[in-house]
Amino acid sequence: MISISTITDRNYLFRTLTLIDSIHKTNIFILCQDTESLDFLKNYKIKNNNNLKLIYLDEIEDIEELKKNSTSRNHREFSVSLKPYLINTILLNHNIEILINLDSDTFFLTMKNFY
Repeated sequence: MISISTITDRNYLFRTLTLIDSIHKTNIFILCQDTESLDFLKNYKIKNNNNLKLIYLDEIEDIEELKKNSTSRNHREFSVSLKPYLINTILLNHNIEILINLDSDTFFLTMKNFY
């Protein structure tokens, strides 16, 4: 089965919801960069009973090393630098066959032949 990963925060939350709603029948791992997005998506998951796997920054492997080396980066640069750490964390902790990382502002019009 294909799994999707993405990164979001309160500024991209509604774009992330569009991505979630455009994908069905697959696990979606979402790294939440702030508590607002984490709390919102927890409630969304409860109401919609979907395949969301929420991850908070503290759960990322080697996040302290990344934070230490990212003091000169702005928020957007830091978000981009999180991608390989997110992928590594998911692959280390879950039995995933195929993992596709998408930007949170991506959505699909049709999902034929995707899974």
